[in-house]
Amino acid sequence: MTKKQKAQVAVQKAVKEVMDKNQAKWQAVAELKNRVEQFNSNLARIDKYVAILQTDLAPLKKKKVTSRKILVEQVFPVTSVMGVFSMDIGDKKLCKLAGVIFTDLEKMSNESLLKYGIRILKISETLLAQTREEGKKSPKHLIADYGLTVKHMEALQAALDGCSIDASEFATTRLEKKKSKIKLDRRIRENNMLLNKTMDRMMHLFRDNQKAFYNAYIKARISVEKEAEVKAPAADATTAGKPPAAVKETAAVKKTAAGKETAASASPATAAAKPKEPPKPKK
Repeated sequence: MTKKQKAQVAVQKAVKEVMDKNQAKWQAVAELKNRVEQFNSNLARIDKYVAILQTDLAPLKKKKVTSRKILVEQVFPVTSVMGVFSMDIGDKKLCKLAGVIFTDLEKMSNESLLKYGIRILKISETLLAQTREEGKKSPKHLIADYGLTVKHMEALQAALDGCSIDASEFATTRLEKKKSKIKLDRRIRENNMLLNKTMDRMMHLFRDNQKAFYNAYIKARISVEKEAEVKAPAADATTAGKPPAAVKETAAVKKTAAGKETAASASPATAAAKPKEPPKPKK
């Protein structure tokens, strides 16, 4: 929240406290009751959105980076073995797929890395299912002969699951924070409207017959704002003790105007004191 929003929410909570303490005095007014219920509902949601906005993304991001690193370390040994195997059987397509080096895996986006890992896992499981059977034509090369085992597949599957979950959790939380900020702004504005347009006006019903309640409400609406003004930063040292520009300008204008007025009042006397020159004789 911005500093302004924090001040606004503080005022709203102060008003809620006053309304809760004096509920018996205003709940008979149906329309005011409806507005207060809406006001309190917005405040509850504001607290919820503030809690979401305070969620720290750093641990989630670190977890995502770690699980991604684990996935890269599990994919690379499988693709390395698969690359050798594909060259021996002369499968150029598989050789190209498995020919991704370690740095290329690190440069992949999270989505691309997950897709690539899933594809490698499926191909590896299919290749591991191949066996030699007596009396039947069997493949000359089996990937199991190259050291690839079911344990490698299990480790790769676990790394894929962990990376997918952590990436999804980070993305979901970040999106939720973004949405919560928009919703928070809207709820604060709605409550400000409720205060300014309806609740403030309807409180005049209690000005005469419920003075303590009315004064407490007014104090809640104003005291927080005054407190914010008191806590405001001091004026800059360069401008301290100097009058505002508008004041200076006004003083200058007054001085100029006074000078003109003095000149105008003095001019007739000066003109009168100055003797007129006699007319020049005609030749």
